[in-house]
Amino acid sequence: MRNNFKKYRRAAALYWRKNKKYLRLIFYRYVLPAALLLTLWSTVFLGVDNSFSQRTFLIRVYKNNTAQEVLAALHANGLARNKFNTKLAVRLGRYDRKIHAGEFILAPSMSLKRIMETLGERHGLSLTSSKQVVIPEGYSLQEIIEALDKAGVVSKKAFADYFAAYEPRLWRERYAFLADNKLTGAVFFEGYLYPDTYIFAEDTTPQAVLDFMLGRFEKKIYPRLQEAAGAYNIHELLTLASIVEKEAVFKEEMPLIAGVYYNRLRIRMHLGSCPTIKYALGNPRKKNVLYKDLEIKSPYNTYKNYDLPPSPIGSPGLNAIDAIVNTPKTKYLYFFAKGDGTSVFSNTYEEHLRKQGANPSFLYNSN
Repeated sequence: MRNNFKKYRRAAALYWRKNKKYLRLIFYRYVLPAALLLTLWSTVFLGVDNSFSQRTFLIRVYKNNTAQEVLAALHANGLARNKFNTKLAVRLGRYDRKIHAGEFILAPSMSLKRIMETLGERHGLSLTSSKQVVIPEGYSLQEIIEALDKAGVVSKKAFADYFAAYEPRLWRERYAFLADNKLTGAVFFEGYLYPDTYIFAEDTTPQAVLDFMLGRFEKKIYPRLQEAAGAYNIHELLTLASIVEKEAVFKEEMPLIAGVYYNRLRIRMHLGSCPTIKYALGNPRKKNVLYKDLEIKSPYNTYKNYDLPPSPIGSPGLNAIDAIVNTPKTKYLYFFAKGDGTSVFSNTYEEHLRKQGANPSFLYNSN
């Protein structure tokens, strides 16, 4: 074997001496440029701009946007490195021909390859994806997850696994409105997922879904809550709004219902909200609340516990938020719902009973 090795080495040396100029030409013209391009591609495409960044950006791509404009937006938001190298790497991978119109959540912690795949709808969120999910106002986190699971966006198991391992601290650092939210686990997100119509890619992760919905909350609801923050912090205001959302049938009555609860909180009176009982029972759509249900031991039992429950009981819409921000001053402490969905308000308990006419055998939105 050693003799064979020496034989091949002598043959290679001879071949090199005879073809030295030709081999050098091949190396400098083809091999070295290819190696440099491969190194550039892997460095730019697979490298991460900032692996420790927790920030995300919503990038909108319109149908008439060119690839050059999209890359400029990536560079402006710190999502891509050197402009020339990025442009070259994207062209080498032919990703400039695969960019789709839509809304996409991107982050500096993503590689350029992952970013371009997201823009090509292989990952991430896009308006041109096929999974549409409608999240109605008042939906609880449990109902939102079930809707996402049913639509084929993210499974309930994937959410359960995520809630068991995530760090609330990172979310508080990312979104200022979560600073007053001291909860952990799944309930940390209760009420903060903005009710709206969403379109997700099929392989969207739980974290990406939460981030996208929290981003909507930050834009739509957070500025309104900031107006009212003072005696009550953002978390408490959102909790109150979620109760108002579930109590009211007509938006016109939301400010009056909000006024009732503000008045009760002011004199440290039980809120006595039936929707909080339904939430404590794990059945937010329960039709009737029975007297025996009022005995449940839970921090969400507002018939037994004073003050607000520890978290919202659902995701309130803009009408409920506006109701707690712009609440008229009244002396109302009681209200009950009539058969047509409208409510009757009273200043005193005696007046409340008199207007009801008789004590019902069960309670349903009766406060």
